[in-house]
Amino acid sequence: VVAPRLAPGARLALRVVPRRAPGAGDCAVIATERIATPMVDARLLPLRGSALAALRFPSLTGAPLAGTIAHGRFDHVAYTPDWYSAHALAVTEQGEKVADLSPVLRTSADVGDGVRASLTVAVRTALGEWRKTYRAYRDRPRLDVIQELHLREVRLQSLRFAALTWLPEAFERATLRYATVNGGAEVESFALAPGTAIDHGRPAAPSVSATSCLGATEGWLSAGDARFGVALLTDAAQAAVVPLLEMHDVDDAFLLRVHHTAAETDETRATFFRGVVRFATAIVGHRAEDLDAVRASAGALARGLVFRTEHEVGIAGGL
Repeated sequence: VVAPRLAPGARLALRVVPRRAPGAGDCAVIATERIATPMVDARLLPLRGSALAALRFPSLTGAPLAGTIAHGRFDHVAYTPDWYSAHALAVTEQGEKVADLSPVLRTSADVGDGVRASLTVAVRTALGEWRKTYRAYRDRPRLDVIQELHLREVRLQSLRFAALTWLPEAFERATLRYATVNGGAEVESFALAPGTAIDHGRPAAPSVSATSCLGATEGWLSAGDARFGVALLTDAAQAAVVPLLEMHDVDDAFLLRVHHTAAETDETRATFFRGVVRFATAIVGHRAEDLDAVRASAGALARGLVFRTEHEVGIAGGL
């Protein structure tokens, strides 16, 4: 996988050479509980479907920015469950919740070349086998999460994936905000001031599975403080999904989460699935001043492998 950008009129020449083993500077750590490179350090929960326990980007900060908030972190009874990251959740027509949070059946690792390392896990669910691949990049603070759901014939009320929970200890509450593009030409940024309450995924009625969503028309969303943030990038050409934002002040901290939804239900619509469904998300750590670069990266995901615009020719770093 390569991602060069070429100036107008420039040529791209490729030469095939024997694959080499990664050198000391390219080292990656891959185990059932961790995948790490010099730019990404992700701890996993193998007994919970390799959900993301803690995600750290060493070039930004020593503390993890996202992951799982464990049971008991909050005293408020409504927020006592575990708040996982990087898992998928389906709700059947009968109201049964199915998630890939069972112990991992098997794993497959690949240290890759100089670009990224990967780890694939498989989990058995009531709807079929669900697989998840993590791809940690060596040269940038980016972790891809590819979720492949093998579904038997099923009608679903909702199907949500690519959940991400921001860890409150890592962020300054006073400057917390999120940003995306909701159909306009410019980035829209919204302060998450103390007292802000948002819950897009809350059922609006017994027959309506969600309340609202973000437009995110360019396929990305970022949240963070005045220092750094975490962005979620998707390729709408692969899966037409939208993010659901949840934000609450809880005790002396906050709960900030995002799911991406591929299916919701109201009085006029039900969704039928059969076969393999694939969703891919890039989790990108960035400094607050680099939001434009995040937006540019999101745009590259939606292009073909080789793309040409008015100003450049390049190879996209897609999902």
